[in-house]
Amino acid sequence: MRKKLIKNAICEVFFLLLGLIELAAIFFSNGWGHELKDLILAALGFFIALGYHINAQDIKKGHRDEFEDDERDRYVSNVADARVLKWLNNIVLIVAVIFALLYANFKVETFIVIVAMSIFYWNVSMILQIIFGIIEDRKN
Repeated sequence: MRKKLIKNAICEVFFLLLGLIELAAIFFSNGWGHELKDLILAALGFFIALGYHINAQDIKKGHRDEFEDDERDRYVSNVADARVLKWLNNIVLIVAVIFALLYANFKVETFIVIVAMSIFYWNVSMILQIIFGIIEDRKN
């Protein structure tokens, strides 16, 4: 419970600061082009911070803990997370191939940077997946 409260407090402070920074951007800007965007981002930051604050209050009262200990929910969440990770890895690899083909045709340096970053992300993701698989296997 303490970890959840700390996580909620950090997120609440982050989004509150985001809202304040966006409000400061509205007051200190000298152009009229971005005030609406900054106002929307400030409101969004404040609403998300309020949501984290309400969630922390519910955790303190004990309303959230009774639902989060269900083993089936954790299993479904783990299966869904694994599927999302597999799809993201496949999509990143497809993006790398597409931009490599675009670079081969148009010779734009931005395309090769996107290819390099995509392959780097894909490699790091695969390595972390293997490491966490070994850790979980050793745990059980």
